[in-house]
Amino acid sequence: MKELSVVRIHPDVFKLNVQGLYRVCILGLVHGFGDNGLRVSNSKLAALFSVDVRSVERAISSLKKDGFIRDIGTGKNNRCLIFVTDKITGNNTDKSAGSEYRQINRYTPDKVTGRIPAQRGNNTDKTTDHKEEVREEEESKEFFNLWSSKKNLPSIRSITPQRKQKLSAMMGEQLFADNWREIINKLSASSFATGSNDRQWKADIDWILKNSTNYVKVIEGKYDDSPQGDTDSPKPFTPRQEQAFLDKNTYLPTENEAEELMRKVGL
Repeated sequence: MKELSVVRIHPDVFKLNVQGLYRVCILGLVHGFGDNGLRVSNSKLAALFSVDVRSVERAISSLKKDGFIRDIGTGKNNRCLIFVTDKITGNNTDKSAGSEYRQINRYTPDKVTGRIPAQRGNNTDKTTDHKEEVREEEESKEFFNLWSSKKNLPSIRSITPQRKQKLSAMMGEQLFADNWREIINKLSASSFATGSNDRQWKADIDWILKNSTNYVKVIEGKYDDSPQGDTDSPKPFTPRQEQAFLDKNTYLPTENEAEELMRKVGL
């Protein structure tokens, strides 16, 4: 998919108190699509703007939170973003999805005027975007440093662009962003997740960044050594632990000792 060098935006959008290049660009696109709504996925928007997916997710999330756009789609894979007209008109009209959807009929993409650049080099809000990039980079370093500090977790030999991209996407999920330190600490404290299992499996960095399901299971305690509030409960041995216990505590008598024992019991 080709990158966008220019996003054309209707002057009405600039009447709103919206800051940040990506927020303005996405709001302009949503406004321009009118009744049809913007149905482009976050990953495609990120490719168009030549940015990471997390920047797009944050921009859309903040626009929703501030009431500039709404999603009238029927599900996660059928998102449809529409422009909230009363942010400009000031009319307190019916806020149902159908009502707002019908109101957006004034503009079509061929009618929009005005333009702002969408490339980083032409950013009119350089300070905001630069601070965001620095914050994301620092957060990424902090994540990988904390992981590397846990010596019982599989080491990270290379922080590849793919791993950084996956981490950025995960940080866009509020649950992960709020709990990633706890996730790493819980993995490090888990015997099972650090190799004490019948497959000698260990949770590595790619496993935790693979999907949302894995880290949610860690947060919910699936890999904890004991149930919360029941720290004294004994836990069954894994096959490897059982063999180690037997090797340590099993005594093989000598031939003479065996004969003496058999004599005592009448054999």
